[in-house]
Amino acid sequence: MTEPDPLGDAVLVHGSFSSDRSWQPILDGLLAGGMTPHPICLPGHGRRGDEAGPTIDLHAHAGAVVDYVRHNDLHDVLLVGHSYGGMPVTQAWDQIRDRVAAVVYVDAGVAAHGQCQLDLLDDEVAEATRAVAAANGDMLPSPERDTPTYPLAIAALSTPVRLRGPLPTGVPRTLVLATGNPGYHHRQADELRGTPDWTVIEIDSGHNVIDDRTDELIDILLTRRGNAPGHN
Repeated sequence: MTEPDPLGDAVLVHGSFSSDRSWQPILDGLLAGGMTPHPICLPGHGRRGDEAGPTIDLHAHAGAVVDYVRHNDLHDVLLVGHSYGGMPVTQAWDQIRDRVAAVVYVDAGVAAHGQCQLDLLDDEVAEATRAVAAANGDMLPSPERDTPTYPLAIAALSTPVRLRGPLPTGVPRTLVLATGNPGYHHRQADELRGTPDWTVIEIDSGHNVIDDRTDELIDILLTRRGNAPGHN
C-alpha cells in the first residue's frame, strides 16, 4: 500500500468550554492522509482546567499555541481554529509568521487588529454575555456537557487581537462556514468572499462541524494543506 505524501503539521485549536479532545474524531483521518495533527489544550480547559481564572485572556491562549509550536520546532504548519479558537489562532499567527503555511477557521471568528470576540457578536448577545460574567466574578459559568468543562474568563472574549502589522499576503486562509449555524459567521463569510488569499467553504452542518461532518472536514483540511505554498 502506497503511503500518502507527507503534508506536514496541523496545529488544532479548540473553542471555548472545550478541550484538545474535541479534535479526536478527525485525528486518524488526518494521519491517514499524510498530515500530523497537534491538538492544543488551552489554559483553563480540559486537562489544564485548574488554570481557569479571571486573568486567563486571549493572549494566554495564543501564548499556549506559540509556545507549543516553538517548543516542538514546527515549521510550515497549518493553523486550524474552531469557534472561539479562531481568535488565538489569529493572535498566534502574528507571532509565528515565518512558521505558518496556511490557516483554516472552522466556523470561527476572524478578527482584525483591535477586535475581540465580543465585537464579532450581535450587540445584544455581547451585552448579555458581559452581564453574566459580571454577576459571576468576571467568569462565564461552564455549560453542562458530556465532558467536563470549566468557567471561562470574560477576558478571553473581551481582549482584542493585537497585530504587529498586516498578516502576510500569499498565505491561504479559509473560512469553513457551517450553514446550519446562524450568527455572525454568515456576515463574515459575505465580507471575505472574493478577498485576496481567502476561500469560503460552505458545509451543511451545525456549529459542531468536527462531529457532524467529520469526513468532510478531514478532506477540507487535507486539501487546504495541499494547496499551501510548497505543497502544490
